[in-house]
Amino acid sequence: MDVPCPLPMRATDLYHTCIVVDDLVASMAQLTRLAGYRWMPAVEHPTAVWTPAGETTVLLRMVYSLDEPMLELIEQVPGTTWMPSNGGAIHHIGYFVDDLVASSRALADAGLPLETCGSGPTHPSGFAYHTTSAGLRIEVVNRSVLRDMRTLLSAASTANEEASA
Repeated sequence: MDVPCPLPMRATDLYHTCIVVDDLVASMAQLTRLAGYRWMPAVEHPTAVWTPAGETTVLLRMVYSLDEPMLELIEQVPGTTWMPSNGGAIHHIGYFVDDLVASSRALADAGLPLETCGSGPTHPSGFAYHTTSAGLRIEVVNRSVLRDMRTLLSAASTANEEASA
């Protein structure tokens, strides 16, 4: 199989798997009981997004695991992209990229339509969701977020260790 060059994303830059859940707190508790996951503090924030239907603001409630492979749980938001996926639990897989706009454009050019993104379709900011013909949703996020994420993970891990002591 021929590999296009340059690649819009790299396999080694996969950083999380996201599951959209009915109840964030209950899902966190269940995954802690079943697999020992520890969690960063859950956050809730309004997010401005573009969809083919237009621009809107969505209130997202979400959490990342401290443990790897990293899980992201997002509480469902009826009438939006953030609903449980048909036929499976995985909502999307997220990749860090060096240039969000260029990677998003390359994915669209490769036949993966832009589904939702922060800001507008020609200049996504923050994130962009694209969907494969098989229905797999891919999120691309600027690599610059990695620094902030590492800081949050470190702070949350330290807080959890102090609480356990």
